[in-house]
Amino acid sequence: MRILLALLCAGAVVGGCTPATERGAVASSAPAPGPAASAADSGWRVQSKTDLGGAEAYGLAVTEDTVWAVSYQAGTLVRVNVDDGAVVATIPLAGQPASLLSAAGSLWVAAYGGHLYRLDAAAGSVTADVPEVGEICCDLSFGGGLVWALNPAGFLLGVDPVTAVVAKRYPVPVNRNAHSNVVFAGNSVWVASDGGPMLQIDPKTGNSTQVDVGGGVPFFARGARLWGADATAVWALDPATAKVVQRVALTDSAEVMALAVDGNTLWAGIRHPGRIGAVQRIDLGTGRVLAESRDITIPARIEIGHGSVWITDSGSSLLWRVVR
Repeated sequence: MRILLALLCAGAVVGGCTPATERGAVASSAPAPGPAASAADSGWRVQSKTDLGGAEAYGLAVTEDTVWAVSYQAGTLVRVNVDDGAVVATIPLAGQPASLLSAAGSLWVAAYGGHLYRLDAAAGSVTADVPEVGEICCDLSFGGGLVWALNPAGFLLGVDPVTAVVAKRYPVPVNRNAHSNVVFAGNSVWVASDGGPMLQIDPKTGNSTQVDVGGGVPFFARGARLWGADATAVWALDPATAKVVQRVALTDSAEVMALAVDGNTLWAGIRHPGRIGAVQRIDLGTGRVLAESRDITIPARIEIGHGSVWITDSGSSLLWRVVR
């Protein structure tokens, strides 16, 4: 749960900064004039909208045969048919589920109240509730054979997906009042928050190194890049060198809530000044906004799959499907 979008607080890692002179060359794209911000724009075509029930559509995972999404207020995990957008199954979970990950042959759901659930996706049943995780504030990530989670009390947790027990527990400084996240990329675990440097953590020892990305938090890893953002720009880091290699300025952005990269296209769920939510489709090479919709008031998560872009709207109970 990077942040439960204006309602919940996440933690933040704090510390000193790497000198800016060590960042190296960065390819930058400034925003270019784009089309008018309108859902009717030809670059924004809605395929379906699925009502998940309850309120605050949040966590999202796209697998080979289905789409899973979380309805936070309803406390449910919802399975959606990729062919027609119909709700196939609704699974209640204690503790208000939020973050969702498909990894190691299972679904993983972090819920408030100290729950980290492992589910059999085919059966739609809970196979484990990982003990001794405490609260989990942020997104889940997988790498190095472990599921990674961040406890805002100040711990990075590595969970064995087979035994469903905490195999690694490393102390990290956390500020509960800031936006933070954890992502596995390359051979490291990356933890960062707005206002502080990113920590590159050795998953085997817990040893950490501070990395200056110029602000913001990591969102996800794709290919050989770790993608993240601050309030006004998206950046890509090479995990092998721990250097930012690309930076894309965002148009009129005050907050970034969700990201996805699809080839040379960036999908960004942002807030404009005045707390106006929007989803932008951006050319990664030029920074040009190709399309924008303000119909999704609080874009919580964005995932790519089955020929479409899937977006949960935490300002409603809707899961959107949009043409790539």
